[in-house]
Amino acid sequence: MDTDGTINPAATEICDEIDNDCDVLIDEGVGTTFYKDNDGDTFGNSGSTTVACTVPVSYTINSTDCNDTSWHEQPGQTWYVDGDVDLWSNGTTQTSCARP
Repeated sequence: MDTDGTINPAATEICDEIDNDCDVLIDEGVGTTFYKDNDGDTFGNSGSTTVACTVPVSYTINSTDCNDTSWHEQPGQTWYVDGDVDLWSNGTTQTSCARP
């Protein structure tokens, strides 16, 4: 039964889980790339992606995680240098994504 005039072969596909353009594919070409965030720090792994219309659980829009197994390591992180390895810094800092 044809009850929705917005769904037809000339329609533009939109993210709505409906085959808007009647080509048997649903939401093709209109999703957003999301990146797997294994450690929950809101920075995702650029090597592990999915395309969806909304953010899936454990994914994020950000792809800049340098270590997706540790939420302690994030882009732009400021690390305190401990040259003598006594767990105390002399105040010198270094900015990097991964722990130096």
